[in-house]
Amino acid sequence: MKLYSAIRGALVFMLILHSSRLLAQNAKDSVAIQTIIQLEDQAWNKGDAQTYSQSFSSDGTFTNIGGMFF
Repeated sequence: MKLYSAIRGALVFMLILHSSRLLAQNAKDSVAIQTIIQLEDQAWNKGDAQTYSQSFSSDGTFTNIGGMFF
């Protein structure tokens, strides 16, 4: 059981270490992503569904944390 816990801990550590390296390809992409997130955040807080959905693809889906998709 100790071996299983050690292996699991090592895998979690590696995933955390690797995920910290996942970044946008360049500064321009990073700014574009942050801009979309800020606009969506502002639109959500205002209850403005039209503005919130501007960056969504017309054939895309939205999946909430409960697994339901729209």
